[in-house]
Amino acid sequence: MNNPFEILLGFLDRQAGEVEGHSLEEPPTAVKAQVRDFARGALGAPERQKLFELLREHPAWISLLAEEARSARSDSTELEGMS
Repeated sequence: MNNPFEILLGFLDRQAGEVEGHSLEEPPTAVKAQVRDFARGALGAPERQKLFELLREHPAWISLLAEEARSARSDSTELEGMS
């Protein structure tokens, strides 16, 4: 696992059942965009740190990160299949 995001995805896969069992407190649109960017590897270091703090404060939002990571992974798999 040379890619740090593979480590995150592995963690999220192992935690999926527990994370999905919690109710989702709706995050603001800006946070959703940050989570999406993070899952796709497009969030800068300062923004990542702020996002980590928000996720610590709102653990229910981790399920959104799990969904975005799965989506990014399936998008990536689909693109690989097209080449």
